[in-house]
Parts: sequence; C-alpha cells; structure tokens
Amino acid sequence: MCQFKSFIVTKDKVLYSLREESHTSILEEHKIEDNTNNPEFVRVEFVPKDNIFNLDLSTWKFNVDQDFIPEWFIEEYERARIQKVMQNTIMPEQIFVDKKNIIIKDKKAFIKNSSVIARGNSSVEAWGNSSVIALDNSSVEALGNSSVVARDNSSVIALDNSSVIAWGNSSVEAWGNSSVEARDNSSVVARGNSSVEARGNSSVEARGNSSVIARGNSSVEAWGNSSVVARDNSSVIARGNSSVIALGNSSVVARDNSSVIAWGNSSVEAWGNSSVEARGNSSVIARGNSSVEARGNSSVEAYGLGVEII
Repeated sequence: MCQFKSFIVTKDKVLYSLREESHTSILEEHKIEDNTNNPEFVRVEFVPKDNIFNLDLSTWKFNVDQDFIPEWFIEEYERARIQKVMQNTIMPEQIFVDKKNIIIKDKKAFIKNSSVIARGNSSVEAWGNSSVIALDNSSVEALGNSSVVARDNSSVIALDNSSVIAWGNSSVEAWGNSSVEARDNSSVVARGNSSVEARGNSSVEARGNSSVIARGNSSVEAWGNSSVVARDNSSVIARGNSSVIALGNSSVVARDNSSVIAWGNSSVEAWGNSSVEARGNSSVIARGNSSVEARGNSSVEAYGLGVEII
C-alpha cells in the first residue's frame, strides 16, 4: 500500500497528487502510460520517521518502490528535489499544525490543533484538539480530542475522545470514548464506549459499551452491552446484553439477553431470554424464554412455554 507521501519522479519533473497516494492514481492524473518493464520514471515514497507532523524533513525516509531504476536516477539528487517540493508545496497544502480557519477543497489534509472547513471531495485526518466542518462529499478521520460537524454526504470515523455532529446524509463510525449527535438522515455505527444522540430519521448501530439516546423517527440496532433510551417514534432492535428504556411511541424488538423498560405508548416484542418491564400504556409481545413485568394499562401477549409474566 502506498504511503504518504508518494511521488512519480521523471528526469525533469517530480509529480504528485493532493488527493491520492497511489502511484497508479498519480500516473493516471498526469496522463503517463505504464506499459513497460523499463519505465522512464521512478515510483518513490517519502515517509515520516515518527508521525506526519514531524516537520524535520531530514529525518524522513526515502523509499524507491520499483525494481527497475533508470540510469539518470541518483538517489541523493532526487531526495533533494523531493524535499524541495515537500517544503514549498506539499506541507503548505496538506499539513496544518496550529492553524485556524483553513479552507480545503478536493484534496487530502492532515491537521493537528487546527480548524478546517472541508469542501468537495476532500478528506481530513484530524489530530489533537482540531475541529473540522465537513461539507459536500468530504471524509474525516478524527483522533484525540478533535471535533467534527459533518453535513451533506460527508463521512466520519471518530476515535479516542472526538465528538461529531452529523447532518444530512452523513455517516459516522464512532470508536473509543467519542460522542456523536446524529441528525436528519445520518447513519452511525457506534463502538467501544462511544455515545450517540440520534434525531430525525437517523440510524444507529450500537456495539460494545456504547450508549444511545434515540429521538424523532431514528432507528437503533443495539449489540453487546450497549444501552439505548428510545423516545418519540424511534425504533430499536436490542441484541446481546443491551438494555433499552422505551418512551413515547417508540418500538423495541428485544432479543438474546437484552432488557427493556417500556413507558408511554411504546411497544416491545421480546425474544430469547430478554426481560421487559412494561409501564403506562405500553404493549408487549413475549416469545421464547422472555420475562415481562406489566404495570399500569400495559398489555402483554405471550407465546411459548418459557414466557414468564409478573
């Protein structure tokens, strides 16, 4: 796999892409044919020693990524050429440390303790205390304590303690202790200890120890030890050891060892060894070995020999 930063070196040019690191993509972008075993170009990678924010280019590693080397290619000379391109073009265009209010479009950027607005088909890898507003079809990988506002069709991978507010048709994959507020038609896959508040028509798949508050018409599929509070017209499928509190007109399908407390006009269909506590006007269909505690005006329809109703 090609690494940052990839180059195609010819006798008189150093070629690169601000969007891709694949040597094949760079060749295509610059309309160079690759149809011989003895090309008049060299695939090169210039790789940081520790991390991409190491601005001391003398410590970066110079790698040749092909077997055939033309006679004109002298590594010391080509390294100097690439370092000059890195210093004058690549770093100002793609690497931002302690910068504010940067606007990028149709390119890939790496930011640390910086704020960026990403447009078009941009992709951003955010570290530290960075903040990103992602628009159009842009994608973001957020690490550290970074925060992201994702709109339109943008996609986000949130790690560590990062936070995301997702709008439009944006998609988020949340890991670690990250937090997500999902709105409109956005979709979220929550893992680890991440937390999600889902609104509108958003959809959430919760795994691990993640927690979700579902509002509006949002839908949630909960796995592992995840917990969900379902409000309004939201719907939940609970699996594994997940727990759900259902409020308003929310609906829940409980499977495996999941547990549900149902309030208001919520409805629950319980399977496996799931347990339900039904309150208010809630309704429950109990199957398998599920157990139900019914209170108030709640109604229970029981199937199977293992159902227990209190």
